[in-house]
Amino acid sequence: MNALSQRIRAHVMAFEYPSYGLCKGPIEPTEETINNHAERAYSFARDTLQWPSDRILVYGHSMGSGPACHVAATKAVGGLILKSPYKSLRNVIQEKIWIFSKLFSCPNWNNQEAMKHIQCPTLFIHG
Repeated sequence: MNALSQRIRAHVMAFEYPSYGLCKGPIEPTEETINNHAERAYSFARDTLQWPSDRILVYGHSMGSGPACHVAATKAVGGLILKSPYKSLRNVIQEKIWIFSKLFSCPNWNNQEAMKHIQCPTLFIHG
């Protein structure tokens, strides 16, 4: 993160999904808990670090596009950057591994629906 911060000459803050990396604990990584962690990261930037909301850019790559869209749809942000996003995570599982789709309990993260509530400038990167 330090290298990225220096390269783009901006502060960079990231959060980990519950039960991954340094974020150990009994919390299950569900759509609700991951969205909650994303909201807490946003609140920390706004309330503790006092970053103006119009200067906060939210970035999500692939699966991370779900929580990024959630934050951009529910909080005031300056912009949203999505790299390789999906319309709905549930749709991806049904399309790619449909034979197992009934066995998986996964977050939905309906980015297509969230986009209806996103008011900030948005950059899509795909390919």
